[in-house]
Amino acid sequence: MGALEVVSAFYDAFVQRNGPQMAAFYSEEVEFSDLVFRLLRREEAKCICRMLCAKSLDLRVEYEIVSHAGNKVQVK
Repeated sequence: MGALEVVSAFYDAFVQRNGPQMAAFYSEEVEFSDLVFRLLRREEAKCICRMLCAKSLDLRVEYEIVSHAGNKVQVK
């Protein structure tokens, strides 16, 4: 599975609020950060996926692949 397919599958799982499926895409080396969560490692990031999907009953996710080249995929 290439980078574009992985990113699409990850966000499709997010749209479906499937936290365990999202978490399954994280590699051992993953580092995640955003405006709320600062520098999470793999297990912490996996927990956030599961928590967001399980606890956010009104969660609505939309995404768009903006660009992709090789292993780089930009999503908004």
